[in-house]
Amino acid sequence: MSPLHVLPTLPLILKVNETFALFSALGQISGNRTVLTDNVETQTQHPFHGAEGVYREETRYLEEYQWRWPGFYLVNQELRESSLLLQQWAWTDDLVQRVGLSRTLELFEDGIDDELTFENTGFSEESFVVQLYVREGFQDVLSVRGWRSMSSPRALQREETELGCTFSYTGSDGVVLKLSVSWNQTQDEGQLPEAGFWRVRLAPQSHWKLCIKIRLGHLPAPNISQAKHVKQKTYSNAPEHVFPEPKSWLSRFDELKVEILNKRVWEQNIEDLRMLLLRTPFGFYPAAGLPWYAVPFARDGLWVAHMLMPFALDISESILRFLAFYQGTQSDKVSEEEDGKITHHLRKGELSRSGILPFLKYYASVDSTPLFIIILEDYCQFRNDWSLMKELKPVWEKSLKWILNAQHAETGMLTFSPSGSGLAMHSWKESGDLLTHVDGQPAHPPLAVSEVQGYAFRAFQTACRFYKILGETENFNYYHKKTELFKENFHELFWMEDLQTYALALDSNAQQLEVLSSDPGHLLWSGIVPDKIAPALVETLFSKELWSGWGIRTLGTREARYNPVSQFNGAVWPHDTAILAGGLARYGFQDKVDIIHESLFTLARNQPDGRMPQIIGGHDRNQFQPMPFPHACRPQAWSAASLIYLERLTK
Repeated sequence: MSPLHVLPTLPLILKVNETFALFSALGQISGNRTVLTDNVETQTQHPFHGAEGVYREETRYLEEYQWRWPGFYLVNQELRESSLLLQQWAWTDDLVQRVGLSRTLELFEDGIDDELTFENTGFSEESFVVQLYVREGFQDVLSVRGWRSMSSPRALQREETELGCTFSYTGSDGVVLKLSVSWNQTQDEGQLPEAGFWRVRLAPQSHWKLCIKIRLGHLPAPNISQAKHVKQKTYSNAPEHVFPEPKSWLSRFDELKVEILNKRVWEQNIEDLRMLLLRTPFGFYPAAGLPWYAVPFARDGLWVAHMLMPFALDISESILRFLAFYQGTQSDKVSEEEDGKITHHLRKGELSRSGILPFLKYYASVDSTPLFIIILEDYCQFRNDWSLMKELKPVWEKSLKWILNAQHAETGMLTFSPSGSGLAMHSWKESGDLLTHVDGQPAHPPLAVSEVQGYAFRAFQTACRFYKILGETENFNYYHKKTELFKENFHELFWMEDLQTYALALDSNAQQLEVLSSDPGHLLWSGIVPDKIAPALVETLFSKELWSGWGIRTLGTREARYNPVSQFNGAVWPHDTAILAGGLARYGFQDKVDIIHESLFTLARNQPDGRMPQIIGGHDRNQFQPMPFPHACRPQAWSAASLIYLERLTK
């Protein structure tokens, strides 16, 4: 893959496993400091301004890392392999370079090496000042995002030497984190408390090198109970246990021949998927997105596994094994863990470790469990090998039991009621103001969201296939009957004849939420929609109320809660639109699949970095260019995977 030539308009993200660095467009971490220089940059309000930093395991270790070298301006920069930043700066006079600066910044799992080489390319002695502002962070990424801050005083320590400084922080859970910053050149007098200070004199045709090393501490392994019957992998330096090289990763998808027009976005999004990989004891698992979700999310991982099949079956297997390992084994109202339930996500930040937020091992997802069963079948079918299904039989049978227990006693639909300790919504649209009636009034739990019923239906179908392969006739007959009855009941409860679509959800009284939404696209994907109903449903989904031209809106434009810049009440999510495409392909609407393919590839080409946005505004394509949400993840795993999925659907 050719290197990404970065335009100085978007923030830069580098990543290696669970460590990532978020820089401004010019490779700085401002720390919200008012910049005093005329050459580095002003306070650029890019989407992640205030979130810049160096992070490891959900902790921002470094809050400020800002250079000041007056007179120099950026000439060129490129980002290679998602972990190496190369820059050329110049100090010029009447278009003639006086001093050149080459910068090589490389991110490692335990820190950063930043090497600056100043070269006097003229014939006169040159002198200038170089300053480096450094400030520790030690904040949970969720605090950086604004969710919650630690209320207790922060226990910080700083030790200085002639060639560096070391910071340490003791968290509320007693965990000690360390950060060290060192340099190879002795500082000059005049240094500030938060700055390195060097006066440089360069003879003609000479150079001066300054090397900075940043090293980050490491968390001890969390004490989390797990399902011990799931096999782990033992890592070594063998090729299959190291991160894939960019070229070999890209070559996995060579079977899909994309148009030259789409080559740049194709390569960028495939590289983003490689960059997002996290190493686990079971193989690689894609982080959901940067900077907010650099951890394994079940729902996101399962959709990525589905979208990348059959080109990354090793990743799919890792995802399935990981989630099987963390399957719920007990009842806990705070974490919402239940026996047989597949997790929502795992986090390592201080807010989660200390119990202030219940996210250390969190289970508030009603759809991860049926999706796990479905994706396990997908994996086995593409592999043409059912051994993993047989190995994980105790896991998926417990998951089936959990689904049965989660069915509403009267309707038989899969429902959820939030505990109040964490997320209010347990389906993929997680906003608390999402599930409302046509008048905009909130619906009360227990809630049965439409697409979750589609997943449950397909999970029951999968159980039939599993038991047929295993020769367990009694279980096969049970789930075969259940599948047919569930499909019939669902259609009766959710279908809205006047709107020619399915209700968004049922409330606690089994009353329909009579609004137009994107959720029925997932129902097509699941196969629960009767063939005779599908054409009318597709027409509704492509109506002007739902189809923006870029993708499908999460909520129709005529609804009381519609807002084009509300995440789940009007915005467009590319992965949501891609799942609709999968449903359209299932029912034979290939012309509509082609429309989505064109729309989403064009959307990606419209981005300056070629990345598929996580989410854009629901504005009409004929009126506005796509508007990415300013604080959405970039890159984001299921958005990037959507392009591979769409390309497969059109072949």
